[in-house]
Amino acid sequence: MKFNELSNEELIFLYLLIEDIHVGIEEVLKEGGVTHIMDSPFGKIKLFAPFSDKELVDLNESSKVLLTRSIRKKLKPIFDLIGDVNQDLIDRVRSSLFPKEKEDESEEEDM
Repeated sequence: MKFNELSNEELIFLYLLIEDIHVGIEEVLKEGGVTHIMDSPFGKIKLFAPFSDKELVDLNESSKVLLTRSIRKKLKPIFDLIGDVNQDLIDRVRSSLFPKEKEDESEEEDM
């Protein structure tokens, strides 16, 4: 299947990138700010910088957020269709995009 000359692999790649951005944005909006984990002489510490209500509204209404949501919504049915017939392709693309995902999750659990 091709969509305007994009292969299934390319469509999955785009969807996963947009989904990753979307998850990050929604987490910031839900938490009300940004979190950063850094190494310190005392070990890993979690820093949080809250956003004002106006900053959260501005972020939520920004073109980047609106475009991310729109593209994600349009690509999701295509992603699902491809996944129904070729889950291995999704797994391969996800592994190439986010190879350290499992390592990162175990590091966060240690905190």
